[in-house]
Amino acid sequence: MQKKIFLLRKKEILKLSDANLLYQYKDSGKSIYVVELFDRYIPLLYGVGLKYLKDGDKAQDTVIRFIEAIRDKIFDRDSVDFRSWIYQEMKNFCLQIRSNEGGKEILIEDDSDFTDYGDIMYLLEKEDNYNNVKILKICLEKLPDQQRICLIYFFMNDLSFDEIADKTGYTLEHVKTYIRQGKRNLKISIEKNGL
Repeated sequence: MQKKIFLLRKKEILKLSDANLLYQYKDSGKSIYVVELFDRYIPLLYGVGLKYLKDGDKAQDTVIRFIEAIRDKIFDRDSVDFRSWIYQEMKNFCLQIRSNEGGKEILIEDDSDFTDYGDIMYLLEKEDNYNNVKILKICLEKLPDQQRICLIYFFMNDLSFDEIADKTGYTLEHVKTYIRQGKRNLKISIEKNGL
């Protein structure tokens, strides 16, 4: 009977929003809420680790170390836009690791406008993956060429702004603008398609 109650409780927890999970964790202190919250973002955290550390094994280890290090900071976190906050925290954690390892200067790109790209990647993780990919592809095709090309290079090929500029011939400022506008237009298109 106890196991059945736990399974029912787990199903209820899975339905909670990020804000509700944070509230429940702060209110009760029970780790089941924060575990579910972090489970939702492990693919995003791993992607950030890969982007900045350029090593799959190191990225996996860093995700584990990051979660252990950040767990207590969650009590101070407001529930607004948890995804952007955890992205920025992971990015800083990775940059600190790189800085400590090499002691060399690290170029930090201004990606503050791109921190919620997880919404786009989240579509690919949902159960009905085939339809999501199909709709995402349709929405991408509706974008102007410059925006679509820059988004694909940035989010799917994981190229930096400089690499995209070199590959496309666009100026660095144009690349940033196309990504910013493309992301906004893609998000609007996705919302119109009911995702």
